[in-house]
Amino acid sequence: MRPRAPGWLAITLCGVVLHAAIAAPRLTMVSSDFPPYHSATLPGEGFVTVLVKAAFRKMGYDIDVKFLPWARLIAELKAGRYDGGFTFWRSTEREAWLAFSDPVYGSQIGFFSQAQAPRNVADLAQLKSLTIGTVRGYANPARFDAAQLHQEEVTDDLTNLRKLAAGRLDLVLIDHDVAQYLIRHDLPEAMHQITWLEPAVDVTSLYVVFSKQRPNYARNRDVFNQGLAALKRSGEFERILQSYRAGAMPER
Repeated sequence: MRPRAPGWLAITLCGVVLHAAIAAPRLTMVSSDFPPYHSATLPGEGFVTVLVKAAFRKMGYDIDVKFLPWARLIAELKAGRYDGGFTFWRSTEREAWLAFSDPVYGSQIGFFSQAQAPRNVADLAQLKSLTIGTVRGYANPARFDAAQLHQEEVTDDLTNLRKLAAGRLDLVLIDHDVAQYLIRHDLPEAMHQITWLEPAVDVTSLYVVFSKQRPNYARNRDVFNQGLAALKRSGEFERILQSYRAGAMPER
């Protein structure tokens, strides 16, 4: 006769099996330092990170987020080493290898200049003689690309703002909220030296993306979209925005 397992052991084993059966699906996501939207140094890793995690949690999913430099993030997603990433501006080129979520948040893309040398930027064709700072690997607005302006590329937005403040660039193309955050937190001495120029080049959206190299990319995108919609219906989306506007986010 075989010995009977102790009752506590049977209960423990049942608990392990049950836990394995109901454990939440887990995705691996990649992001970059793009404050105030997301950054490893921000509270909660930024309000967009909080939104993304909350949307997945609504659907019973967990995510792990790793922060990488932008160029490496692009390479990792193209190779399918992560399920997805955030945030991205949408472009035709990127749609070939990424599946885009529903829009997560609005974004103004435009120019900063030195405050003492404001420019009329309504007609991009009039800017051909200027040197404009951009970031390598960013998907710039189609209208900007079509103008074929002279660009100097760097690896991050803060470097461009520093070059502008030092008089080494005429203009910087940048997300309005990102620039305001970086100036306030990393470049306060330039607060009155550089300024936003109206009108914006483009008003676009920020997206969560999913690598088409991963087998379940369409399902993961749909799960996120459903969770995002549920966040908005419940009012939790707006509550998250309001809590972060009080701290890390600039007023619009």
